[in-house]
Amino acid sequence: MQPTVTNPETLQSQVIDLLRFPLIIGVVFIHNASSTLSIQGVEFGNSSPLPIHDACSQLFSEILGRVAVPLFFLISGFLFFLNLNFSKQTYAKKLRTRAKTLLIPYLFWNCSVILLHFVLHHIPSLDALINNRFEFTPHYLLQSLWGEIVDGKATLPIAYPFWFIRDLMVLVVLTPLVYTYVKKLGVYGILLLSVLWLFGWWFTLPGLSIVAVFFFTLGAWISINRRNLVLEAEKVKYPILVLYPALVIADLLTKGNGANLFIHNVGILLGILFWLNVGASSIRTMVITITKYKTVKAASVLGFSHINTNFLTGVISQGSWMANTKNAVAERNLLGRITIVLIGLSSYYLLRKISPSFTNFITGGR
Repeated sequence: MQPTVTNPETLQSQVIDLLRFPLIIGVVFIHNASSTLSIQGVEFGNSSPLPIHDACSQLFSEILGRVAVPLFFLISGFLFFLNLNFSKQTYAKKLRTRAKTLLIPYLFWNCSVILLHFVLHHIPSLDALINNRFEFTPHYLLQSLWGEIVDGKATLPIAYPFWFIRDLMVLVVLTPLVYTYVKKLGVYGILLLSVLWLFGWWFTLPGLSIVAVFFFTLGAWISINRRNLVLEAEKVKYPILVLYPALVIADLLTKGNGANLFIHNVGILLGILFWLNVGASSIRTMVITITKYKTVKAASVLGFSHINTNFLTGVISQGSWMANTKNAVAERNLLGRITIVLIGLSSYYLLRKISPSFTNFITGGR
């Protein structure tokens, strides 16, 4: 049996490594929560209530899974400033690094989806699988690669799960402002952003969402103040182990209620602390040494696999409904998630085996 981890920095690093893959799975669940499939504006599937299935879908996709993205932003802000003496030189070096790890994969995968839509657009039998019409114009390319404001709402890039990378790139560019904000306002600045996020008070601008700004800045504040992410979470370990499950239940029971946004967001904050503590407890009690998952690379392929979920779930749904099974929606939902994860991981390991250098290029080389 291996001795438990006692070094705080080692523990922190291993907890972050341990949580990455479950968080990626959480993102997959978020993007596969619907029980229907939209093709050319027509809803296919069963929109009638399936109480057990709907409750489980809400629980795993809309409550537990929703912790993933904020925690990813927090970890990103934390790691950016970790042990960093911020200066013009370090800022320029970080930008060059992030261009390789964020910008290149972002452009590659979004351009790949544009190409895919171009191909599908010219195949009549498959044209219905894409929701947007392909137009080779500057506006279409800008909308597809970044997003725009439509009816007061910010749209997503065509590879929609990569909105996280888009917003993260913006914050990386704005890190001098983030650093100054944290140094000047300290905890009061964090409290201000937390209020804005809790109540959804923010302006509409593609690439600068409040969830990204708040949690990235929170992670930066923890790192700049030389605090250990895991040890800080463990200070409230026992209250969180009780409060978070209670908030999860409250969130589930108040869906559709006006107070749910506040309950849901407080639950995300507690969920971050909860999963950090679960990760720390797992590391402290494991009998084997934790090694890095290397899932940063796999995440890009996994993300690409569920970019066009409609294509996968469309095939699965058609088979289920032709069989006229009573629980086809539940089967499609669960099977779709499992299929997407397996395709993503299989694609990554196959690509890495065939061409490691190309795989490094399209996944950021991390």
